Amino acid sequence: VKEFTKTMYAVANDAFLSIQFNPTFVKEYRLIGFDNKSDALNDSSSELEGGEVGTGHDLTAVFEIKPNEKVSNTVADSIITIGKYAMMKLQYKLPGASEYAIQTIKVPFNYGRIEAAQPDLRFTTAVIMFGELLKQSKFAQNYTFTDVLTLASAAVDKTDYAQTEFLTLVEKARKIYSGDKKKKKGSEE
Repeated sequence: VKEFTKTMYAVANDAFLSIQFNPTFVKEYRLIGFDNKSDALNDSSSELEGGEVGTGHDLTAVFEIKPNEKVSNTVADSIITIGKYAMMKLQYKLPGASEYAIQTIKVPFNYGRIEAAQPDLRFTTAVIMFGELLKQSKFAQNYTFTDVLTLASAAVDKTDYAQTEFLTLVEKARKIYSGDKKKKKGSEE
């Protein structure tokens, strides 16, 4: 019922988001989930289409950032108050409207440790890490299923069935992909 009601009333149509990173701070970036879709990236750069957005819907886009090494800590400290890390433009049509509404959002320079992030962001990060591990992405070489389980366990909403079920899936995947499978008796390879 909860999922169904989100699709009953459209609050925005033809929604899309574009983001431009400040090259002073960002050397490279990738939209996670599109690393094997180079044609899609070339066509859309950093633009995501959300289509129709219903009440209670949300869309999460996650970028992996490679910082510009030329930025010193002194410059980074001053940017927190005066600069912008990126600019986002959200464009959508209200239901029944023919013209787009546009919102521009400045993204501040505010790095922090993952442990200090809000629980929903930590849980989302764990889900992304899990996906990267399952598809054996070259970008998932610095963490394991145990790391995913640790991050997700600390952020999980225990009243949310889907989140608690995710922990079960990660635990099963860790056992399946651990590489510690015991050989069957009698098989010598």
